[in-house]
Amino acid sequence: MLKRGIGCLFLVVATVILPASLVFSSTPSSDASVVYAGPNINETYSPLSELGNPLELNNATLLESEWSSVNPYTLGVLFESLGAGVTGSVSLDQGSVLHIFGESVDSDLDLFGVEMRDVTTAAVALDNGSSIKVDTQGALDTENSATGIEIGEAEMATISLANGSIVQATGVASGECSYVDPTAIEIYDVGTANIALSSSSKLVATQLADGLEPNPWASGVESFNVDDLSILLQEDSQLLVTNTTTGIQAEASSWGLYANGSDQVAVDLISEAKIEVVTEAEGDESIAKSYGSTFTDNNQTIFNIDGQSKLSSSATAQGIDSDALAVGVYAQSDLAGSSFTFESTAGSLILSRASAADAATGVIAVELEQSDITIAEKSLLTAVATAVEERTDDETANAVALASTMSAKAGKEINIDINNSSIVAEMTANAIQSGGGGSSAIIDFGDGAVPSAVALFNYESATLNVIDSTLKVTAEATAQSVNGESSASIGTGNVADESDEDDFYDQYMLSGIVIDPNPLDEDRQSTTAVSLQNSTVEVATTAQSEDSSEIHVSGILMHTIVSVQDGGEPSLQLHDSAVKVSAQATTTSPEGETFVSAGGIEVQFASGDALILNSSIVDVSATALSENDSEVQVVGIIMDYVASEQDISEPSLELHDSAVKVSAQATTTSLEGKTDASAMGIAVMSDNGGALLLDNSSVDVNASGGFLSAGVIAFNMGQESVYRVDLVNGSRVSYEGSDEYSEIGAALLTMGDVEINIDSSSSIAGNIAVLNFMGGGQINNQGTISGAIMAGALHNGSTGVLQVDLSSVAFLPQMDSYYSLISATLDPGTTFQINSTDYIPFSTYGESVSQPLLIADEGDWDQQQLNLTTQDQSSLLSLSWDDDSDANHLIVKAQLLTPEQAGLSTNATAAFHAAMADEKFTLVTDPDEWTPNVNGAFVAGMSQTLGTSSFNIGNRLGALMGLNSGDQVAANSGMWFSIRFSETEQDQRDGASGFDADSTGLTIGLDHEFGDTVFGFAYTRGTTDADADDNSADFDMSDNLFSLYSSYDGGAWYGEAIVSAGFGSVDGNRNVGSDVYQSDYDSNSYNAKVEMGLKFNQQGWQINPLLAMQYSVKEYDSYSETGGGDLALHVDSQDYSVCSAGLGAQAQKEFQRNWGTITPEVSGMVNYDLENDRIISTANFVGGSTAFVTKGVEPAETSWDLGAALTIASIGEQNVSLRLGYDYSGRQDFDAHSFTGKVRFEF
Repeated sequence: MLKRGIGCLFLVVATVILPASLVFSSTPSSDASVVYAGPNINETYSPLSELGNPLELNNATLLESEWSSVNPYTLGVLFESLGAGVTGSVSLDQGSVLHIFGESVDSDLDLFGVEMRDVTTAAVALDNGSSIKVDTQGALDTENSATGIEIGEAEMATISLANGSIVQATGVASGECSYVDPTAIEIYDVGTANIALSSSSKLVATQLADGLEPNPWASGVESFNVDDLSILLQEDSQLLVTNTTTGIQAEASSWGLYANGSDQVAVDLISEAKIEVVTEAEGDESIAKSYGSTFTDNNQTIFNIDGQSKLSSSATAQGIDSDALAVGVYAQSDLAGSSFTFESTAGSLILSRASAADAATGVIAVELEQSDITIAEKSLLTAVATAVEERTDDETANAVALASTMSAKAGKEINIDINNSSIVAEMTANAIQSGGGGSSAIIDFGDGAVPSAVALFNYESATLNVIDSTLKVTAEATAQSVNGESSASIGTGNVADESDEDDFYDQYMLSGIVIDPNPLDEDRQSTTAVSLQNSTVEVATTAQSEDSSEIHVSGILMHTIVSVQDGGEPSLQLHDSAVKVSAQATTTSPEGETFVSAGGIEVQFASGDALILNSSIVDVSATALSENDSEVQVVGIIMDYVASEQDISEPSLELHDSAVKVSAQATTTSLEGKTDASAMGIAVMSDNGGALLLDNSSVDVNASGGFLSAGVIAFNMGQESVYRVDLVNGSRVSYEGSDEYSEIGAALLTMGDVEINIDSSSSIAGNIAVLNFMGGGQINNQGTISGAIMAGALHNGSTGVLQVDLSSVAFLPQMDSYYSLISATLDPGTTFQINSTDYIPFSTYGESVSQPLLIADEGDWDQQQLNLTTQDQSSLLSLSWDDDSDANHLIVKAQLLTPEQAGLSTNATAAFHAAMADEKFTLVTDPDEWTPNVNGAFVAGMSQTLGTSSFNIGNRLGALMGLNSGDQVAANSGMWFSIRFSETEQDQRDGASGFDADSTGLTIGLDHEFGDTVFGFAYTRGTTDADADDNSADFDMSDNLFSLYSSYDGGAWYGEAIVSAGFGSVDGNRNVGSDVYQSDYDSNSYNAKVEMGLKFNQQGWQINPLLAMQYSVKEYDSYSETGGGDLALHVDSQDYSVCSAGLGAQAQKEFQRNWGTITPEVSGMVNYDLENDRIISTANFVGGSTAFVTKGVEPAETSWDLGAALTIASIGEQNVSLRLGYDYSGRQDFDAHSFTGKVRFEF
């Protein structure tokens, strides 16, 4: 039975009367090896009429029939009119084969392997690698068919394939209007039918046509008017359909499964089963259609795909004006009460792919009264549409792509559950014209489908639950033309259906989720519940052309949500989920124009249903770039024309622990080009009040300017209602834009009676904080409002802070005052914080400037109990209330103080004058932060490394001379190392802040003893981290020091000498307000030290008085800071020297043990700095020319060192000693604590 109209096709069927039964256990003899159905052509062959019922083929039996005819006959095994209660049975086992093949020229030929009709029960079974194969070839206007198994007019039909068995139908056609329709299995007019494939069995339908206007169809399984149909594929079983057609206006159509007119259909794909349909058409104006599974006019359809099974549908058409349509599963029924149930689990894959000049694809498309769809357990549904057209003539190259992964239309109910799975739609349109014509690349809706991951339409009730899943839509449109115009568009409605029934599709755009219960009947009542939990909806689009690029895109689009749910679940809920939308449009020609409209969540024409976000994010960004005009319109969440029937205390839009981020940027590369970038975080238009709740949530909007931009827009069109915006628990609304190009931009933009409530932990910020178009509304603030206000009434609580951004005053010419109100109530404790004070038009220091701050027709405040502060840190700024302030006006007076009035230090005053001369002056930070660091922190690294080297070498020499009696086990030669940890603290001194530093030093030495004289070499590596106490700077320093040392032991006296040279690096950060300036420079050090002492022994204690002299020079290269803002410094090179003399003593005593010795020791020393060199830096601001000098405090001349140590030494074949020590160094306002460990191995 054929789906196409047979026209004048005339079939002659040879009816045979079969013997009672016939069993073949081997291939018949050579004269009977070919079996025919129909008239005998060669009397040497046995006719098919000799076969019986049941027919069994075992033990690799081959029954083969070849037919070459001039007249149309039906060829195959035919069971017909067997009588009531009789079962027609055919079984093949043990690799047996039934092979039917035929060839026709200029005539039609219909072949089948097994056909049973007008029987009570029909049974066909294949096992153990058996097969039924039907092959046909046709030429010159032939319309052939090949069917593997055909059963009709039976009460019951059973077909089973097991253990690698195959039913295969193959057709090859060539010539004008020639084709073959191969079908593996066809069933019609049957009460109950069961088809089962297991253990790697296959159903295969293959068609190859080549000619003019070929129109072949190919099917795996076809079913018509079967009351109860069951199809099971399991255990790696496969249904494979391939349809390849070549020729001008070629049209190829393929189905994996096709079921029509059944009461119940059940399809199961389990245990890695597969349905694969591939359709290819090549030639200009060619068409390729591919359907994985199609169900039409059935009452109930159940489809289950499980166990990593796969269903794929692929359609490819190549050539000019080619079309391709690929659908994975399609179900449609006009029957009352019709239903479709689909379940995909356990890692199953459904893939639909279309490629042509006009390519459309979908994975699941249903149109019936009730749909229940479950996608779970890492299932993947992917729809890929690739449209490519290349032309070289003068016509327009058109590439149109559409992918709608899951689409459901129902008269009554839709239920979709997506759990731990992925739904993907990918669209690419590429139009290339290298001749004289233009090009157009379009990604848009059409054929009753909307480009999306999930689309629900025309229902009374719908639920969509998405858990732990990803819905992703990508679209890329590119158009290129050498001579003509090119355009690229996405979601613009350029290919909307023209039929009246589908006119409603012109209101949709490309989206992640599209929902419209009432596209044709806006008055019908419906309920909708959409829930996303730990899931992501991601939409990414790109359009590029020479002349015109346009994008309309949305993350979630809900349309005409009419009814209230009577206390049920909200229409849309997001929990731990994200909606991410990005769009980028580009043109390259001088006259090119770009337009982008992007939305995160859009609810249009809604009535009373709530939208709730919990721990979720909506992130929308859009850019437009052209050489001419660019326009961008972006919204995070929009609820348009919402008529609320709920109480005002129940918000229709709630955000808990959530965020909305919106970014819009329009750019032109031409001076004549125009840009317009408008962005809205949340926009609500209400007809009858309602409420928006932000609970620990944020709305952040960034736009490069546009007609209408805001963090939150709330328009209340009701005449007797109030719309409320509540910010609680640390919520934030912020808007940042280039308002010099913007007509209207605000953090909160309102119209009508809108009440704004801000608790003590929440804030709103923008150049304009609140703007009410009608000058009304109420603001109740306990938190922070940053930006200007133009509204009706303001009640600022005692904790409320009103931040004034003076940088925006120049952009607010329409406002007489920063706060323009009808009434203002300011509770005692209200704080006005004046920021961006650099915009105060001071002309010189010592001057005062007044600025109107607040105007109210009705004012209620006590000026004496209002706080006036600034975030800016300059001590040069003084703020006070102007004497002209009164009960309705607040005027602030700002004065720029002189350095003397501000009490600046000498260093800060020098930096101030340099900044004024170089036009670097700012009130945001204090001049004390503008100077280079002079508290000695950057010197600490080399100083500590030098101290570590000197200390460790001194201990080593003392050990060799017996000054450390625990080291008297020393031999003449030795290698040693010592580690020292130091903590340094410089307190504030003479008004200069101190610092803290941590240092680590390692010294490795090698020396040799020549009689009473020792010569040695040592290397010291030191690292130091230093932080200024006032957080103004921090340094990371590393140093390397190389030393030569020597000592002489004169018996009662000794002498030591050390010379060293080293190099290091300093990485510094200087903090000025919120700016950080980085520096990186090198250092060098040269040092010499001599020490002489006496040796006394008193009751076992060795006491050594000593005298020491030390000289060192530290040199630091010049450097220029990077990063930060305008206050980067160039600092000249500098050097510092120390020349000190010290007097002290050391005492120690050795205690002998049988395993070695224990030696405690103590020491003390007083030093005097003869040089007393202070830190002096000469600097200028980078980009400036005025140098200034900053000086550090004079160091204390006297310092002291105290120490204690314990040495443990062993005596034996290997002499090893361990020394642990603590040392303290101090001077006025300075302390350093060091911990030393030394291990020595003698050889």
